Amino acid sequence: MDLDSLIEKICNSKETYSLETLNKISNQVISILIQENNVLELEDPIRIVGDVHGQFYDLMGVFNGDKNIEKPFKTLGHSKYLFLGDYIDRGNYGIKTITLLLLLKIKFPHDIFLLRGNHETRAINKEYGFYEECLNFFQQESQSWKIFNNIFDHLPIVAIVNNYYFCVHAGISPNLTLFDIKRINRFVETPITGTFSNLIWSDPEENIDFWKESKRGSGLLYGKIAAENFLEVTGLKMIIRSHQLVESGTKITNNTTITIWSAPNYCYTSNNRAKIIKIGKKGLTYIEVLPSHEDKGHNNHFNQNY
Repeated sequence: MDLDSLIEKICNSKETYSLETLNKISNQVISILIQENNVLELEDPIRIVGDVHGQFYDLMGVFNGDKNIEKPFKTLGHSKYLFLGDYIDRGNYGIKTITLLLLLKIKFPHDIFLLRGNHETRAINKEYGFYEECLNFFQQESQSWKIFNNIFDHLPIVAIVNNYYFCVHAGISPNLTLFDIKRINRFVETPITGTFSNLIWSDPEENIDFWKESKRGSGLLYGKIAAENFLEVTGLKMIIRSHQLVESGTKITNNTTITIWSAPNYCYTSNNRAKIIKIGKKGLTYIEVLPSHEDKGHNNHFNQNY
């Protein structure tokens, strides 16, 4: 499999690729992912990316702020990238988005890290657009959707950066320790309740101290004391997560949790800003992701609760 040619094809054309090629991508990337632990241990320099939701041209902006794809991925080799999940659904280019990230993971296995989000589950991505996109892209071949979801079953759950930041798609769970996360069998469809579910569904809440049921139907709301207790038990200092649209691209809740959102003009209608986090020797800074002008399409699978 010619990685460079495939990456160029994904970046520069609207061509499809075959189910046979997808199988080859799957085999190669799973052989890498299966060697990674549930909890990744990473160090700076690193850039942390929140939800991108199939907005492919905005993903290119994550890698290249000037949108110059003639020399793509110029930062790779100088900085690692940690993506917090939700690569698909809502946007018009979920397959291009996840395929590019998988190819980059194969080419740069020590520079690209992909965590699992709540949309990397069959129950959600069959309903919110990705299943239909797979059928259209692969000429009504549903096997493609099954292959992608099998890959999603292999994605790690959490990353610890600099032994300081707890990075996860959504949030935390009651009485949670890092040992609990390491014991999870992640190679399955995510359950609708329990620790694994809470990690990809929970949200911080300013108006409570401990825990509260979430209106999402999965996960929990966690308050200031719950987050402080978790950080004290683990010896970590800050939670970094995505999962919720924030208009400015970032939000700090209870001085314990940073929410980062990386899909500008979400669903091509929200007019929100988007950012990524850069962690280096000088600490944490924010980089803005400018919205692409190449795609102003509209996707009707919008539901902020998911």
